[in-house]
Amino acid sequence: MSEFWYHFKRKKLAFFSAILFSVIFIVSLFAPFIANDRAIFIYKDSRLYFPIFFDYVESDFVDSRLDLRESNAESAIDSRESGVDSVDSNESTAVFEFGIDYSDAHFREILGDAFVINPLIPYSYDTIIYDLSAPPPIPPNSKNILGTDDKGRDLFARLLYGVRVSLIFECVKFGDWHLRGRGAGLLWGQSGYYHPKACGDLGECAYFVCANHYF
Repeated sequence: MSEFWYHFKRKKLAFFSAILFSVIFIVSLFAPFIANDRAIFIYKDSRLYFPIFFDYVESDFVDSRLDLRESNAESAIDSRESGVDSVDSNESTAVFEFGIDYSDAHFREILGDAFVINPLIPYSYDTIIYDLSAPPPIPPNSKNILGTDDKGRDLFARLLYGVRVSLIFECVKFGDWHLRGRGAGLLWGQSGYYHPKACGDLGECAYFVCANHYF
């Protein structure tokens, strides 16, 4: 192994290519922490939230003993002033039972002075950006360093997630094929029987099995 690394390091292009590949692969593994439309971490009212791992609704960030009571009281006052019957408390809380848009101004108002850690890029691979300066696709700018596609999705985020999926797939596929090849070689070596056509047919079958499994 030491001899292999010695000769490998002497090939500068291969060595630096391996370093570049390793850096890209490691960075791509953390794609959800770099480009995501969800917050990574939220600390509010002495509670810890990890939206990047778990799904929340707005009511999870509202103190039911205080905030909802105040909202119900305000709605009751408004209904009395307008001459409309008061809204049932269950219906008034239903507004908080939907999925969260973490970039929405209403949700930022709910968070208030909460401590929030956001990704560097506030878009995921499938996030459609509605507040673009022009109809999509748009060229690179300060918010979208590679621009957007024709559907208004950030190209850098899509590239980052695409690299992640592609590299993980190739690593798993290579390892799977390597183990299958080793197993077939050991089987034929132990049996002492080798037939080129049979081995070729078995290899093609293994290829199509892997292809159907991964694709």
